[in-house]
Amino acid sequence: SQPFAASNSTHHTPVGEVTTQVMANPGGLCFELVTCSSAPGVVLTGPPSLDYTWFEGYTWQVCICAGCTTHLGWYYAKWAPQ
Repeated sequence: SQPFAASNSTHHTPVGEVTTQVMANPGGLCFELVTCSSAPGVVLTGPPSLDYTWFEGYTWQVCICAGCTTHLGWYYAKWAPQ
């Protein structure tokens, strides 16, 4: 299961293996957060980062489409110190 920043969520809808939430960033911009257990055709780019993470203790990486390289979002993973 994926972690959620529930205090920022205005709507939370589980649908099978996918969950969506409407969130707002500190600037007030609303966006839809979609979490899923797998995403075929998605490629992770760049090294994992803890900078500006939405979820404490989780790193993030940019996700792009393997076919057209369009930015799709971010992948979060539990941080494991080396």
